[in-house]
Amino acid sequence: MARPKQPTIKSITEEALKRAGIQVNPDTCKRAKDYWFPEAVNDIINSARAAKADGLFEVLHTTSTTVTVPNQRRYALPEDYDEGLTVQVIDGTHSGTVSSVPSTTSVNIGTTYTDTDINGSYILITSGFGVGQLRQIISYDNSTGIAVIDINWDENNQPESTSTYMICDEFYLIDAEWIKESDEIENPVSPRRPRAFSQLNNEYILDYPPDKIYGLRLRYYANPNMIDYDNEKWAKMLRDWQSALVEGVHAIALEDIDDARSDSARARQMSKIAGIIAKERPFGDEFEGFTFKRIPGMRR
Repeated sequence: MARPKQPTIKSITEEALKRAGIQVNPDTCKRAKDYWFPEAVNDIINSARAAKADGLFEVLHTTSTTVTVPNQRRYALPEDYDEGLTVQVIDGTHSGTVSSVPSTTSVNIGTTYTDTDINGSYILITSGFGVGQLRQIISYDNSTGIAVIDINWDENNQPESTSTYMICDEFYLIDAEWIKESDEIENPVSPRRPRAFSQLNNEYILDYPPDKIYGLRLRYYANPNMIDYDNEKWAKMLRDWQSALVEGVHAIALEDIDDARSDSARARQMSKIAGIIAKERPFGDEFEGFTFKRIPGMRR
């Protein structure tokens, strides 16, 4: 049996236009892709928030790792960041320079360590090519210095012999604070291991400047309209949300031409969204649903 074809923005918007009886041409497709499709995505996100879902959607869970600069408190949030930030400080006692990278699944870190020191720990690239990549070491051979990692290095940004690393075995979840609490710290210039952070606009600010190089692992929900289209996360989102997105663009297209069928299309869209949210709820948690109300005479 053949696998279903992977949906795309083009296939979703064209199907919606056809259902609305709107001619599919470059102008209508561009409008549907650039304006109506993002609206339909936002409808799903906003409905989840209105339903007070426990977080957003699993498909949007994202992890990013940053390397601290000693004495620097402020760091930029990832471009695709939306909400739900947690931060871990990552530390370790061993560090050095990469000897070589034999393959996308391994790295040569020299023969000075024992299996006990390395196996199960994480390796963080702290400078040079591959900086910020965090991988778990699943096996280490101290006769060759080769450490095998759990996930491939990024294809276009592999570490090289000039890259430095830290072997990480200490992870500290740090507290989230209001920016006011951060401002109340009496001596925020004394370097130490950070223990809290606050978020301000597109930055997060550590309570104290780091006294050395650490890793900062961020976990957050990505903004679906900022996800790289070539990302597997994007492909999965389109697969999971396809029917709701088609009905969403369909409803918006009908509203744009003042077609009375828009109400039934909107109802179908909200039913599809309810199914997505119900699927994401933890087992045993109840979803009581929501209603969509259209204000007479108002258009989107």
